[in-house]
Amino acid sequence: MANKPCVYFFPVYAAGHLIAMIEFAKRLSTFGNSFSIHFLLILPDKPNQGSPLCSSYLQSLEAQNTPFQFHPLPFVEPPTSFDGVEEFLSLRARSYMPHVKAELLASPSPVSALVVDFFANNVIDAANELNIPSYVYYTSPATSLALFSHLSNQERENDPKDFSEVEEICVPGLVPLPSTCWPDIFWNRKSGSYKSIMNFARLCSKAKAIVVNSNIYLEKEAVEALSEGTQLVPGQKLPDIYPIGPVLSLRESKSKDHECLKWLDRQPMKSVVFLYFGSKGAFDVSQNKEIARALEQSGHRFLWAVRTASKDLLRYYELIKINWYSFGPILLFNFWARVSLRGPSTSS
Repeated sequence: MANKPCVYFFPVYAAGHLIAMIEFAKRLSTFGNSFSIHFLLILPDKPNQGSPLCSSYLQSLEAQNTPFQFHPLPFVEPPTSFDGVEEFLSLRARSYMPHVKAELLASPSPVSALVVDFFANNVIDAANELNIPSYVYYTSPATSLALFSHLSNQERENDPKDFSEVEEICVPGLVPLPSTCWPDIFWNRKSGSYKSIMNFARLCSKAKAIVVNSNIYLEKEAVEALSEGTQLVPGQKLPDIYPIGPVLSLRESKSKDHECLKWLDRQPMKSVVFLYFGSKGAFDVSQNKEIARALEQSGHRFLWAVRTASKDLLRYYELIKINWYSFGPILLFNFWARVSLRGPSTSS
């Protein structure tokens, strides 16, 4: 079928984004073969600088004969002036906009849709110029999307208050949080990263719909707030929200007999708190100590996935200009001795 319509995907090349988007595409492809699926990829300029997890995952797709077409985009020098990963991603995606547009124009078949990662959604403008419907795929929890949408509305209203001036911040779909609990990025509303996130949130309104890697059972309040839309952006309805997740890549595990899994099987149902902060999630010494104290004082059973300083992670933090602090010294023996009956940790 030579003129089979095409759906193009434009992911961020990071494990939590690329893999989630491809898994979404796999599910989409189960609805029939009436369209073909293409991926536009920004690959690292050197093989050893990319995510090993992304590389191994893409290789596994080749072995499975996955019927997707992958189009590596021409190399563009990455930005060198930015103050955080969010601004880096924004500048990086924008620099590839001409190549994205060229690929869409060169498509041998009609392009039915362009699906873009939230952190690369400034290429929506290229799709709109070509009258191609665009969709945003949000790979993180719906709660954070509700937060970003609400804060972008505050920017529209030119709210002059800094978050440090507010004791508690209320966002539809979220429990009220003291401002001191918010990420550092929100404490500097003039930073490039904060402005980039606000721009990402605003650009969502240009999409036909937003697909979220979550579901109503996990995040009922946030999904409802996003669906109603006007609670977050007064006077402006957000695009339709489609919670389709969680979309996961569940490969056959080689560690079914891992000590942590054996321990988990012995615990009562719904009794364990699980802590895992993503492929790039890491904390400094004081933050990890605070997590340890909270776990100890909570009295709950827990499973804590502790991220160690892999070479890939160190390169990532060097790229986005964040200092790494070794986690090892804070894992004091007396802490583990006190909580050993309530939960193990696993390094990752």
